[in-house]
Amino acid sequence: MISPSHIPNIISGLRILASPALVVLIWLGWQNPFAWLLAAALISDILDGAIARHFGYVSEFGGLLDSIADLLVFIVARRVLERNLGSP
Repeated sequence: MISPSHIPNIISGLRILASPALVVLIWLGWQNPFAWLLAAALISDILDGAIARHFGYVSEFGGLLDSIADLLVFIVARRVLERNLGSP
């Protein structure tokens, strides 16, 4: 059984798993699924932090996991924007 205190970390873990999926989707040229998954990743970033703070599930590991997930999604999104819009 999954403890409710693990929910924010599970959400962050799913965001980490979404990063390679985002790369594959854009590589295949599937822009709409890419956009939906990216939107879900960004919304989940808001949710996991809000859940953790609201219920007091904040931990050092959770903060690290969230930061890694944020970085991976940011890198993928930036590379896709650079590829499609050109480098700044």
